[in-house]
Amino acid sequence: MRKVKKRAFLLLVLVGCVVFSGCQTKAGDTADSKGKVKEDAVMKVKSEDVTFESTRGTKIYSTIVTPAEMEDESYPVVLFSHGFVGSRDGDGAFPKIAEKLAEENILSIMIDFAGNNESEEPYTNYTIKNMSDDMDTALTYMEENYKIDQDKIGLMGHSMGARMTALKLNDQIKAAALWAPAAAPGLEGIYDFMGGKESVEKYYQEAQENDYAVFDFYGEEYAIDMSLAFFEEVKESNPVEKINDYQGNLFIAVAEKDPAIHKETTDQAVRAATNVKELSVCTIKNADHGFKHIEDEKDTSVQGYTIDRTADFLIQKLK
Repeated sequence: MRKVKKRAFLLLVLVGCVVFSGCQTKAGDTADSKGKVKEDAVMKVKSEDVTFESTRGTKIYSTIVTPAEMEDESYPVVLFSHGFVGSRDGDGAFPKIAEKLAEENILSIMIDFAGNNESEEPYTNYTIKNMSDDMDTALTYMEENYKIDQDKIGLMGHSMGARMTALKLNDQIKAAALWAPAAAPGLEGIYDFMGGKESVEKYYQEAQENDYAVFDFYGEEYAIDMSLAFFEEVKESNPVEKINDYQGNLFIAVAEKDPAIHKETTDQAVRAATNVKELSVCTIKNADHGFKHIEDEKDTSVQGYTIDRTADFLIQKLK
């Protein structure tokens, strides 16, 4: 079975809308690939690569970002969830947000989902249940190895990771940030980045016949094996319903020129957020799916602005 190492595919604001117009351990193995712990002497932030066991008995590869000097106090924590065929660094954006959070004494953990980046599992293990279990395991790891303030837990997700983030919203989550959420109900939620309704139905039928489907919409070079469980669990999931039930603080970033998640999809997430304590929607002009400049890859201002706004929101709500 194929396994992907790394590839990121190509509101009515109740409290204020920001528009970018022209316009931002203990248990486990701890080390980066060379057995090092990375620390920024200027920003006083520590980044540490850690592995721990999943409920399936496999390894979850993660990066934990904290203040370089920890006090004897309880800390807020944010769990980051990457998108479809992605990596725990969120195409470079997640560590930048995590560093800003650590500077304000908020801890972060970023994880690779099954089949992605450093994960040793096949992509067929990339399912809603497994992702949900791994998110729970990651937060449990933080609770067991750091002093976590249980009243200040946050979530951050991008694309399919934002769908997972939405599905995990509950009374325990004080704040959440969704970037380009693939949040439409059921299989509709994956139409945008899997070639549309007919394409998804074709892959789903193939998975029903063979127990998995070879997803090659982006070319044979990037083909992956997707399990029947993935399609069935997506079909049964409804992030819009979870968003509607959520009563915490919610930030939604919408990429104006997103080729992977359509505006109609993100609009569903925005419209559903009617019971939140505070809602902030940030529409980013000239942004692609990764919130980078759609035409100029050297222009870092678009993603930088989105990173700043996201970090500001999470800091404000979790401090």
